[in-house]
Amino acid sequence: MPGMRVPLGHIELPGGDAVAVSGEGFGPLSGRPAIVLAGLHGDAAEGVAAALALSALWRRSPPARPVLLFGCLNPLAVLHGSHRWPGLDVDFASRLPGDAEGHPPDRIAAALFEHIRGAERVIELGAPDPGLWECVHAEAWDDTPMPDLPIPCVRYAERAEPGSPGAWGALRLRGGRTGRVHPDGVNTLTGAVLSWLDGSGSVQPTAAVHVARAETAGIFTPRNRPGGRVEPGDLLGELGGEPVLSTVAGILLALRDKPTAHVGSALARILGST
Repeated sequence: MPGMRVPLGHIELPGGDAVAVSGEGFGPLSGRPAIVLAGLHGDAAEGVAAALALSALWRRSPPARPVLLFGCLNPLAVLHGSHRWPGLDVDFASRLPGDAEGHPPDRIAAALFEHIRGAERVIELGAPDPGLWECVHAEAWDDTPMPDLPIPCVRYAERAEPGSPGAWGALRLRGGRTGRVHPDGVNTLTGAVLSWLDGSGSVQPTAAVHVARAETAGIFTPRNRPGGRVEPGDLLGELGGEPVLSTVAGILLALRDKPTAHVGSALARILGST
């Protein structure tokens, strides 16, 4: 099924035009598909860009297994660059299983859920936390199958929030810089999807994420780069001209990307041991 259209419904744009929300099917026609989701939030620019790159790749060279790709699930939010569905002010990423007779977000979610509940695997392409520069990494929740990945992976002990793709076994891949698209991030994100589709199914151990927070207000300047390993005492950045040092060993997942920091603002996230 090279680029077969998979319709979910229509939504109205502010000017009165209607835009179709749909996906694409790739690979063999038989078998349970893997599903890739992107654009649940309108500020998840890097995930949408990665989905477009995957679509172009699979149009040229279809995958060996069936895949459904939904690359822009919330086009109204993408139009406005907003995290939540404009007008109705709802978080589309928490609307599953949806309601076929409800408001537009619930109708689209209900149509999507019909595909998700029959999927072999679900991958959600997310965005970095607001104000952070994050390396591409994976997040999985309790009972989520998780194969080997070429990127850092955080496994959480609790279940995913009800209504989210994670509640139905989705693995979330996220990274980048808030609201921006960088080629390196897109390439790494698409590579992680391809690796996950070919994964062996082994499970990673649970790991703890340590958060360094601002003790005073000031301007934060990063002096490191997410993705590498840090040790206690390594320089992460400067806050108001004073050094911010790592207190733990692990992988530097994220650094603050927004210069202004308030007391308690997250400056860095480090993936270490439990």
